[in-house]
Amino acid sequence: MYFVNAAFSKNITILRKERKMTQKKVAEELGVSQALLSHYEKNIRECGLDFVVRMSEYYDVSCDFLLGVTEERGNCKKNPQEPPKKEKENHIPKCISSSLNIVFGIVKKINSKSLSRFIINYFSTAVYTIFRTLYKANENNSEEIFDVTPTLFSAVSESNLAMSKALCDLVLQGKGKGKDKIKMEDIPEIDFEALKEEYDEDVDELRSLINYTEDINYYSKG
Repeated sequence: MYFVNAAFSKNITILRKERKMTQKKVAEELGVSQALLSHYEKNIRECGLDFVVRMSEYYDVSCDFLLGVTEERGNCKKNPQEPPKKEKENHIPKCISSSLNIVFGIVKKINSKSLSRFIINYFSTAVYTIFRTLYKANENNSEEIFDVTPTLFSAVSESNLAMSKALCDLVLQGKGKGKDKIKMEDIPEIDFEALKEEYDEDVDELRSLINYTEDINYYSKG
């Protein structure tokens, strides 16, 4: 939705000049070009509602004042507020999110784009595999959203996981190419006490994940 409003053009010009600010300065702070701001001030370009709101917040006046609905400047806080967005639930178990935080923290220290890419490929494939397993459990769910056919799904997933893991091993063995080649000194020593100082309770969650994964009898527990 657009507004063509001479009062808006006049008011944003007045507010800028009152503050003795240049068009260049205001444009930079609002993230637009000086030319565009100039067109708005001269009323030769249409301005969207989102920009009216940004101007209201920037100069701390009401949108009604900017649009010439009222002569009272008010302030932006008096404008109707959008209802708060419902916070999304996080269903990821803490042991997984905390462990991933540590894993990618270590990867960042190694500073290898190739290693990062292969590890992301690995986790992406793992998530894809589980999602598709859940998806195909109900026969009413259409397979049309996937490019890989159901027949090839398992083979593609398993091969991607294996290839990503193998490529990670190669890079960590110093067999990368060019500037991305890792040296032994690039790989940090991992000490749980040091990790505890850096990641705090995330380390406890990582220990839980390790214990859970290595417990070969967990299937038989209630």
